[in-house]
Amino acid sequence: SLARAELAIQDKKFDAARDVLTRAAAARPDDPRVKVLLAEVQAQLNDRDAAVAALRGIDGEKLPDPAAAEVADRLIDLGDLAAAEAAARKLADGKSKFLADYLLGRVRQ
Repeated sequence: SLARAELAIQDKKFDAARDVLTRAAAARPDDPRVKVLLAEVQAQLNDRDAAVAALRGIDGEKLPDPAAAEVADRLIDLGDLAAAEAAARKLADGKSKFLADYLLGRVRQ
């Protein structure tokens, strides 16, 4: 189903991609890839609140640091600076001080 969603995204069929990803998220609620793609689609459909909700639903502690940084970066782009700062601070507690400093700098801009 992720392959179908990615194909729909490439074809700019965002409504179809949202439908596929919504079902995938219900079937695999702990899969961060599904939530990141769903957030991307929601943002393309100008549904900022749904995009933020999808990203906030990701447990960043279960992600590798670059993926957690990507989630924080997308939250910044969507304007949810509080959630982005919290995610960046979690990165700062680990081995990714450089990524955390970059993200915290973006939050403060």
